[in-house]
Amino acid sequence: MWKVTKTEKIIGILFILAGLFFFISEYITLSHATLPTLQLYIGYSVSELAVPVGDIYFNIISTLSPKANLLNNGIVLAGVVILIGNFVAVRKHISEYKPLFYLITLVLSLGFILVAAFHTGGPTSEEMHKLGAMMLFFGGSFLLIFIGFFVTENPLYKNICLALGFIGLICGIGFCLIKEDPVFSVYRGIVERENIYSTIIWMIITGITLVSSKTIEKIEKKKT
Repeated sequence: MWKVTKTEKIIGILFILAGLFFFISEYITLSHATLPTLQLYIGYSVSELAVPVGDIYFNIISTLSPKANLLNNGIVLAGVVILIGNFVAVRKHISEYKPLFYLITLVLSLGFILVAAFHTGGPTSEEMHKLGAMMLFFGGSFLLIFIGFFVTENPLYKNICLALGFIGLICGIGFCLIKEDPVFSVYRGIVERENIYSTIIWMIITGITLVSSKTIEKIEKKKT
């Protein structure tokens, strides 16, 4: 069990809220879209769902997702909270290679932001979106695997991070392989989601771990 400060517990609450907000924003966006929810969930990626109505999507005007901006807000919030939370709280529980931990965190957080800022299918945004998606997919997977190997004092949390990281990595690779396949691309939505969900679920679990850990007070040295 970790020992954490009150500040780290606040970070834990932010992790939980940001993770839940992502799932809620996606659900609302799915439920207000112009196609059946199950069809969207299985066959349309988060990236496609996040294209606002009126934007150009591969030479046509998108009408799919009236609540796309809500989902984009959820994506950005996740990236920002991961950046702040890892630099303020999670870093204290990493035993080795902290510069690499900071680098992977930056890659992942920037990936979230790029995915929300540059939408797929746009005539000028597609390449930046692809870059952001790769940073999100693999930054998230490698971050979780890294934490699983180098986090301290919490075997259950370590194993959960490793499991989520490898699930995310497999799904990230799978999405890259099937996204343009004439047969299996109809499943691209659910495969992509499992990659992103692994990171979002990690956020919530990290938040719960921080909030439920023993609180310690900062001890100031007495002046002599």
